[in-house]
Amino acid sequence: MRVVKVLGFRARWPAIRLLAPMALCLLCSFSNAAAPVNENELKVAYLFNFAKFVKWPNELVSNDFGVCALNPGDISSAFLALNGRLLGVQKMKVTFLKSIDNVDWSGCQILYLDGEGAAESKHINLQLREKPVLIVADAPIHQSGAMISLFNVKNKLRFEVNIRTIEENKLIVSSHLSKLAIKVYE
Repeated sequence: MRVVKVLGFRARWPAIRLLAPMALCLLCSFSNAAAPVNENELKVAYLFNFAKFVKWPNELVSNDFGVCALNPGDISSAFLALNGRLLGVQKMKVTFLKSIDNVDWSGCQILYLDGEGAAESKHINLQLREKPVLIVADAPIHQSGAMISLFNVKNKLRFEVNIRTIEENKLIVSSHLSKLAIKVYE
């Protein structure tokens, strides 16, 4: 009788040769059944990754990396997942803003604007001119004036980048981010 080695074990029954791969496929199908990610969680994951591709001036490297969101609404619970998460050696700290008046921008490295907040972006851009704050909006760049904008294309989250405004605010963007963007403004 021929000895067959299946999954590292010796088997003397030919049926094991047939059943082992089927069992393996069945186990793999259960392990790949992950919970679907909602759009808000995906947007926050994009923000986290944007932070990896942008470099802030050295004087801003402290213990905390500030992520601010103006009236975040539904996405606020997704933002809380960033609180305390490490970005290199810095801990992320999430702050929700009710208005942009009297804000200490030194505690915000990223400012997120939802669709409604994007309407105030012209005023925000004036207030943050030449300050090292990355503005990410939930509206196209030509409408929001943001540095990075998130939007849906055929049920997929995409983004565009405005390199010129990022550099005007004393930030350095990696070329990798530009390559991943659906559109780049220079």
